[in-house]
Amino acid sequence: MSSQRVRQIHPHGIALFVLLALCIQFAAAQEPVAPAQAPAPLSQAPTGLALRPFVGHGLSDGELDIFFRIVNDYASSYASAQTGEQTRFYLVSASQEQSEASMYLDGLIDARSGLYVLGLSLSFSDTSQKLSVSASFSSVNDAILSTRALCTRLFALLETWQSSATPEAAPSAATAISSQSAPELSMLVGSWKGDKGLGTVRIFPDGSAVAVLLYGGIVRLRVTVSGSEIYIEQAEANKAALYRSEAVSQAQAERIVAMARPMRWIFTLSADGSTLFGLKESLAVSGSTSDIQVDNQFTRPALWSRVSR
Repeated sequence: MSSQRVRQIHPHGIALFVLLALCIQFAAAQEPVAPAQAPAPLSQAPTGLALRPFVGHGLSDGELDIFFRIVNDYASSYASAQTGEQTRFYLVSASQEQSEASMYLDGLIDARSGLYVLGLSLSFSDTSQKLSVSASFSSVNDAILSTRALCTRLFALLETWQSSATPEAAPSAATAISSQSAPELSMLVGSWKGDKGLGTVRIFPDGSAVAVLLYGGIVRLRVTVSGSEIYIEQAEANKAALYRSEAVSQAQAERIVAMARPMRWIFTLSADGSTLFGLKESLAVSGSTSDIQVDNQFTRPALWSRVSR
């Protein structure tokens, strides 16, 4: 089917519904939990995000609707976990779109070449800039199961752009991140600008690394590569400096040390070698200093930018 198709709410196919249910069940098991502490003041008001109908070539209405629903579920979950983070947005319905939305998420799935090419993009009402990511898959099942990972890449770009002092640094409309399929450790050596809580990260040829913590001190890391994925893991015992922030006091950080899992980033390297993007396995904190609780299932998008080689 080669004609352009817009999402319709008439999904069909028992197998696809089973697969969708598994995806949503898996997502619920890993749902981020927002920290209970009051967030730091934000420099901008929350933004209304509208998901527009997805466009598909060479796939059924049911398949197209499944992609839309997975992305909608991810965006809704991600929006609800933004307390204390740089990125702040909320989903708006179709009836609210004209009056409240200033950010739009579009999707395109093209299966005419024999591969399933999935592209997601964010555009903005007040700028011509667009953030976009894409990937190709050999089957519709692989594409569906990888949709959340592509969402993670897209929102990691959004976080980095919104925290940048120069919005012009955002990728242009023609830019979509492509990645190294078989990165090597030597490609990672050099200095990187870390994500939230980190300053400069220096990666050495032997796979060791040192990151400067924004609230003082350093943390030693270990870098390994497996296939297309890059793992950057905490390589020393927990210490309070790892958990200090505007929302976490020194006393709370000292109590977290005994309960927190080691930090880990799971990254993909961009094709040009300038960006590491993926997930950070971290934690969410709730309760008071005397009765603090730690959720070690918290994950969030993360992105590092190369500073020098």
